[in-house]
Amino acid sequence: MWILGMMFFVSCSDDDNGGTGGGNGDKDAYSVTILTQPYSGLSSTTVEVSGTCTITGTVPEVYAYGFVYGTSKSPEAGNEGVVKVQVGMSETGDFKTTLEGLTPNTTYYYRAYFEKDGAYEYGNTKTFTMKPADDGIDVPTAGELVDMGGRVKWASCNWDASSPEQTGVLCGWGDPTGTVKYQGIIDTYDFYVPAPGCYEYYAGVNPPKEISGTELDIAYVKSQGRLRMPTRKEMDDLVEDCLVKTVLYNNVEGLLFIAPNGNKLFFPLCGRRIGSTVLTNGLSVYWTGTFEQYSYGNLLVYGLGETGGEPGPTDGMDCCLGGAIRPVADK
Repeated sequence: MWILGMMFFVSCSDDDNGGTGGGNGDKDAYSVTILTQPYSGLSSTTVEVSGTCTITGTVPEVYAYGFVYGTSKSPEAGNEGVVKVQVGMSETGDFKTTLEGLTPNTTYYYRAYFEKDGAYEYGNTKTFTMKPADDGIDVPTAGELVDMGGRVKWASCNWDASSPEQTGVLCGWGDPTGTVKYQGIIDTYDFYVPAPGCYEYYAGVNPPKEISGTELDIAYVKSQGRLRMPTRKEMDDLVEDCLVKTVLYNNVEGLLFIAPNGNKLFFPLCGRRIGSTVLTNGLSVYWTGTFEQYSYGNLLVYGLGETGGEPGPTDGMDCCLGGAIRPVADK
């Protein structure tokens, strides 16, 4: 493409080798290669982007380089929604800058540019997706015990999970192996009905009133006594003593418990399991070790974290439904 009066030509490249262009003439002939390099340092609102500008021949006296970015797949300077960030002028080599004020959990497209006298040459297009906002929380890493001010310390993640946002095992109440998946029956009205004799597969026909810290407690058994299931009273104390809010952590929705001492726990909304099927809508079940009979005599214990609702005790959970466990340790 010839631009009259400037006597230089530009040729564009759309592949990953970036853009090349140049000037033509006895005095100021040059060739430009502009490359978009990989990003680094990604967070929920900032990212560092890099590029390379190489010029061969007679280097022009004045030119600029930098980046354009936006949510469109081929960002160009001047287009709606595209941001232009000038990094430098009249230099060659590698260059970089930090883009700030970006929107969490959003995909952006960016590319390096070379600009002279209002004409642009672009490098190849690259993309990044911002991390979700985490509300500034600092959730303890897996394996740590957190003092929330009560009588016990709490594990920073669920049993059998390696990070706070993971569900871990969804096991039946009173199953120390975490593998039993005995399922009740579904009646003709699509209501869940526990099958007769269900408890014999879990805590026994006459289940004890408390299994925390016993051989029926999966956390206690598999940690060799270092951890155990919380009791109903310990879970109640956590809910009552803490500020609780719904947050997104590492792209997982859950409940953040903020203790009066400033310590924090993240409970993912993990759903519950029926047989081999995990239901992620509605109620998320967290077991305690405390058995409490409901009106039908075979429904029990504690549900925590229903989407859009307050955490607290929930009736109607049978032992063969799979729930998560957040272990505790005595102080």
